Amino acid sequence: GFVIDYNDGDMMNYNGNGPFFENHCQMTHDESQWMVPDPNWQSRTPYFLLIGAKKAGTTTLFSWLRSHPQIVSGIRKELLYFLPDRFERISPETGKVQVEKVRQDLYQDEFVDPKTRIHPDTIAFEATPGYLFLSTKSRISILCSVPWVKLLVTLRDPVDRCFSNYNFLLDYQVKRKGGLSISQKRMKQNNGTVLLMHLGKTLSFEEMVEMDFADLRESGVIQDVIPPEKFAGSAEEQEAWTRYQEMDNGMSKFLDRPVGRSLYVLQILEWQRGLREIGRDPATEMLIVRNEDMKRDPHTVFKEIIWWLELPSHELEVSKDRMVTNYRTSPMKNETRKMLHHFFEPYNQRLYHLLGWDKTKIWRTD
Repeated sequence: GFVIDYNDGDMMNYNGNGPFFENHCQMTHDESQWMVPDPNWQSRTPYFLLIGAKKAGTTTLFSWLRSHPQIVSGIRKELLYFLPDRFERISPETGKVQVEKVRQDLYQDEFVDPKTRIHPDTIAFEATPGYLFLSTKSRISILCSVPWVKLLVTLRDPVDRCFSNYNFLLDYQVKRKGGLSISQKRMKQNNGTVLLMHLGKTLSFEEMVEMDFADLRESGVIQDVIPPEKFAGSAEEQEAWTRYQEMDNGMSKFLDRPVGRSLYVLQILEWQRGLREIGRDPATEMLIVRNEDMKRDPHTVFKEIIWWLELPSHELEVSKDRMVTNYRTSPMKNETRKMLHHFFEPYNQRLYHLLGWDKTKIWRTD
């Protein structure tokens, strides 16, 4: 059977469920069931979440995981349930997450496959890439509701991910409720130049990137007041990152924040902090794989994930056509690529240090 693993030493310092629970979570009945629910199948439903990054192989990883006989998914790949603009289970009186109502939603509507209820060796998961990026609010709603959950992340060279994100938007009619006219939603392709219509304006990749840079500057994620070495990892940077996620400048939010989504270290730091706040060790409770390794050596990556999930090994059948992005645009301009590499490099260096990655894992900078 599966045992929820958290650091007893940390939990011993807490009164009951601890400050994170007191500040963010609300249960009307038995609070002792917050971390260890009864019946036990609930702690496997979901047992882990694939939280991102977008355009870094989550769809491929989702299909790999579903191929394991002891893993089931929610009713679709991306439940989107905990995304801040969709999450509804917050008490109007206290502003806290209504834990029991969330669990009722999950078990009745989202994780309907009965296998986890019947078979104690079966676990459930879902894969919503936005959870990683929208770390400030998603982390609270998720860790309040299912505090036992393990977190799986796939990352990709941030420049490639950024460009793939742009191409994805061009290729896919964005379905976002409210606030957008039909002209803004409609995307057209014309001789390799894709028109993203916004008040009659054609947006190139470079323009989309510049709009995101403008938001990163306005929110204070990019700033020149505090020296970089003091700003990195500071409370000021955390606050700026939260402001950036919550900005709503109409078109720029609609454009999916391609640069910000590639600032992985800011997202992972926040998720790690959330895990520590509930007495869990990010080193064991969060697994980060690289999209490049999935392409190069899929069997080894899959084996590592299955071992982390404490499941029996299973032979992976790899489809050749997966993980191929069909770009509708011409390749990225060299000067744009160089500019983005230069911008992401200090964030990447912080990420390598945080995760203990050696030089075999670093992304190119040319």
